[in-house]
Amino acid sequence: MKPNHLLHRYRRFRRHAYAKCEGRVSRTKGGSTVHYEFAIVGGGFAKGRTGPSHKPPPVGATVPVLYLPDNPRRNRMYPFSMVKLADY
Repeated sequence: MKPNHLLHRYRRFRRHAYAKCEGRVSRTKGGSTVHYEFAIVGGGFAKGRTGPSHKPPPVGATVPVLYLPDNPRRNRMYPFSMVKLADY
């Protein structure tokens, strides 16, 4: 995936109101793609995936997830690949 495409997807995603929750890593594929599950508002569960990741979290680890409440299939594990968290 090209960097400009990733930036476009990130900008499109951040324009919407999102919900934050904690997900759990269910599996990793090829050592870089991370599959996760998370509980959604109103009950139920949803699944997501992200990748590639240089240091994928281990299976069973808790990860922060952002998703659109009206369409939980639109989700991302946080932080995004183009975001670096600052140390204060």
